[in-house]
Amino acid sequence: MRICWKLLQLALTARAVAAADTDAAIDPIVPDIVVPLDIDETSIAAGIEHSCAIHTQSYEDVGGRVMCWGVDNGGQSSPPPGEFIQVSTGRLHSCGIRIDETVECWGVGAPVTQPEGLFEQVSSGDFHSCGIMKDQTVHCWGV
Repeated sequence: MRICWKLLQLALTARAVAAADTDAAIDPIVPDIVVPLDIDETSIAAGIEHSCAIHTQSYEDVGGRVMCWGVDNGGQSSPPPGEFIQVSTGRLHSCGIRIDETVECWGVGAPVTQPEGLFEQVSSGDFHSCGIMKDQTVHCWGV
């Protein structure tokens, strides 16, 4: 699992070196993450400058807590407490499906009122998110 973080760190370092050839300043913020051996990831999502994963004590667990790392200038890496079964990352926001199958989003651009209904999947873009609901309809929010 650790190789994912190292590859991401190398990619961001390469991006920063490429930016050094221009006048742009990029500060790659990727911590050296050590994943405890007693924790499993059941869902992971990589955004533009942040990533989130759901950590559980075993793959037999239905849900777990969301942990995020990277840039947090819009609150996108500051998930709410509680158990989630899926997570998705956008540009300045993230969304997750809670264990009760409702969606909650956080960060800049997250809806003031969370989408209603039960969801099977959620996907976040730059400034919007969409979800597949339990009745197989699609619901989108954002700009």
